[in-house]
Amino acid sequence: MAGLTQAKLAEKIEIEPVTLSRFETGATLPSLARLQDIADVLGLSLSVLIDSTNLSARSQSTELEKHMSGLSLQDRAMLVDWIKTLSKRLVQLK
Repeated sequence: MAGLTQAKLAEKIEIEPVTLSRFETGATLPSLARLQDIADVLGLSLSVLIDSTNLSARSQSTELEKHMSGLSLQDRAMLVDWIKTLSKRLVQLK
């Protein structure tokens, strides 16, 4: 459903916009029933909604793989360690 704002979606599934925002940021997780409500409003099946949330991570992994393909094993290991360290620091900043 194109053009649906966060506030409108929250209204349609009868939750506060801040709650929907927390779902989007991962601060809280929606129940299966709430995910079904979201899927219904968006005109999607629950499986498509859930699978579409994983596409972004898959897409990012594929993009990283492309960039790393020309690197040596040592450089790849160094980059993976750097990403792990950066991720830990970013989580701590939340």
